Amino acid sequence: MLIAPSLFRRVLGATPAPVGPADKLTPREHDVLTLMGKGSGPVEIAKILNIGACTCRGYVKTIHTKLGVRSQLEAVVKTQRLGLIQVSDERT
Repeated sequence: MLIAPSLFRRVLGATPAPVGPADKLTPREHDVLTLMGKGSGPVEIAKILNIGACTCRGYVKTIHTKLGVRSQLEAVVKTQRLGLIQVSDERT
């Protein structure tokens, strides 16, 4: 017997979880974003994560696109407000 997903959700009272910015970011993008929140630039982040600077800039660009922002500062502020990252005074 097959049951339509919409009917199944209605019966159980479950609704699908909304997809937010946290769900869009990969673990590596989250790492880059966290380091951005600590004040690190792309070259420094690349050294910390042992990746190329161009690769890091690619992650930053992808983060901007996924979050709908235009700058690293805007990305950090937005994700901090959403509780996705914690900004601290110390650098890694």
